[in-house]
Amino acid sequence: MRNKPNKLTLLAGVALLAACSHRTASAVQGTVDGGGAHHGALVEGGASLGGASRGEATDPCEAVSTDAVGWDVDTSLGVSPSQEFSALAGECHAPLHWDGSGLGDPSAGDTQISVRVEIDHSSARLERAANPNDACADALLVDAHVDLSTDNGLFADSGDMTLRYTRSQGVLSLSFSRKLSETAGSFSIPLQPNQSAQLSYQLDGAGSSCSGKIMLMVQSASGNTGSGVAGPIASWSASGCPLGQTPVRLDETAADGGTSWLAMVASAWSDASYPGVWDDGQSTTLHLAVSVPVTTACKSTSSSDEAVTIPVQVTYGTADGRLVEHSTTAEIRATPAQPTGASTLAFWLSETLTCKDVQDTLPYTRGDCKGLASVEVQLGVTRYQPESSTDLNLDVYESDRVSTASPGAADRVRTLRLSH
Repeated sequence: MRNKPNKLTLLAGVALLAACSHRTASAVQGTVDGGGAHHGALVEGGASLGGASRGEATDPCEAVSTDAVGWDVDTSLGVSPSQEFSALAGECHAPLHWDGSGLGDPSAGDTQISVRVEIDHSSARLERAANPNDACADALLVDAHVDLSTDNGLFADSGDMTLRYTRSQGVLSLSFSRKLSETAGSFSIPLQPNQSAQLSYQLDGAGSSCSGKIMLMVQSASGNTGSGVAGPIASWSASGCPLGQTPVRLDETAADGGTSWLAMVASAWSDASYPGVWDDGQSTTLHLAVSVPVTTACKSTSSSDEAVTIPVQVTYGTADGRLVEHSTTAEIRATPAQPTGASTLAFWLSETLTCKDVQDTLPYTRGDCKGLASVEVQLGVTRYQPESSTDLNLDVYESDRVSTASPGAADRVRTLRLSH
């Protein structure tokens, strides 16, 4: 028996939030000392966690000096506060989707969110670090206030924060948190007497992208120990791209020069074949045909990660009929060429085929629905332009109708080892 790997690591937490089945949940644990300090735990916060998307409660860098600067005055960082922070201010509206499955009523739905960001121009200041380095750099700071509310009243909160700009990281996303007991919205979940919860908001401001997400954090205390779990429950975007990403045209030239992302994908996998051998010695060939149904995808806004996430349609199957050719969706992560390397296309497919009943048939013939409950097919191929490929394994995780596997594990794993 082998656990099924996922692209994202899942960490277990209290059962309350685990019921959400959020694939990006994270958990932390720690202890509480006699003075009430939390070590390694999710500390239930008040109005603000600061302007950092990473959730720092305090600035780890000790400033040697802090000087007021004019809103439109260029600083020693080469930019003015106006240049870096103006685009965050204003008011915007975007569709919001929430999913509180397992957390009570309502369980899921769609609404509109309104976001207003006000920036105090007179608070602009330059902070000089005592020992400047990549992790601790001179920074521009400015104070801001955020109000947000959904049309259905589910979420409604406000927070004050300090925004921060550095040359290496740019402007970190806005963030603040509220105790669930103090939120002005109607969202609520049942809590045990030893549990507390808070909502954490992260957003990129009120500009044209108007995107953000809401995290729910639940903490449990037992004696002098505590445990916590956090997971996303809602997100919004006016551009269709999640927080931290921006739209990019796939039919335009990619960052490494003369070829568009659409052309690169077509060249790599519009009609690809990979010979391979199953784990029982049976030889076959995998056929892979990928098409891109969109001309716009989402690109990371991070200067250290410029990857483009491309949703694709894929038709695949094996010549021996063990995987009958059929179509599904997959994803490609395209990374522009760096000075020290080539551009890459990382194809990832994860498809679950479920038997509705014992009479059902699946496009997988190494077993049938009389014995199988489901199979999960996973395939990853990383292609370094223009030719070389790696990670050429296809795995099929078989789960029996009467399973003897531990939770999260498959009863059997069938592997097709591919070559190119």
